[in-house]
Amino acid sequence: MREWLVDLMPLEHAPAHVRLAFHDAATYDASSQSGGAHGTIRLRAELQRGANAGWAHACLELISDLKAMCPNISWADLIALGGAAAIQKCDGPTIELGLGRVDGDTEAPPNRLPGGFEDATLLKRKFARMGLTVHDLVALSGAHVLVTPSGSRSRTNRGNSRMPILCSWSRLGAARCWQLIPSCCRMRSCGRWSSCMRATRRGSSRISPGAFGG
Repeated sequence: MREWLVDLMPLEHAPAHVRLAFHDAATYDASSQSGGAHGTIRLRAELQRGANAGWAHACLELISDLKAMCPNISWADLIALGGAAAIQKCDGPTIELGLGRVDGDTEAPPNRLPGGFEDATLLKRKFARMGLTVHDLVALSGAHVLVTPSGSRSRTNRGNSRMPILCSWSRLGAARCWQLIPSCCRMRSCGRWSSCMRATRRGSSRISPGAFGG
């Protein structure tokens, strides 16, 4: 399944697959044990939310084709596998991924994903709700640099061309594939390059199993 996704996934769609996997999982609430990676992002009501609208459909079309061939594999597993395959597509590490996530039939609670307007304090609070640390926040921020919604069409950032390079930094650990630096610090001419790189490489390799449905 993974190799099928890697072969057929357009390189320019890879960042969106990473984002899709995160958005499916990031509705998790550690205190109430609700939300999380249950494949509910495929549901129309959740797919049409502002954080998901305009960029996820192409990813789900590819995953739908695989679902038709592998009906016994849950949507949640296939979406997570799509994120792992996207990293591999960009010459990143091969991420070992367990299967067995259970699909949900109702959309996840709203307003749990970062909306792009949060200050640092609110962002840290949202990630803490998922059971993630500040270092996890830094490590998981890259997909939002690489792909952003624009109206009803997907618009990819010029950082896509650097995604294989960014992923290659992460070979020390599979979870570090998420450690993509912010757009403002992609170029060495940026005065914050060194400090940003240090922060990125210190990003935690511990991803909360609950938050990612594992």
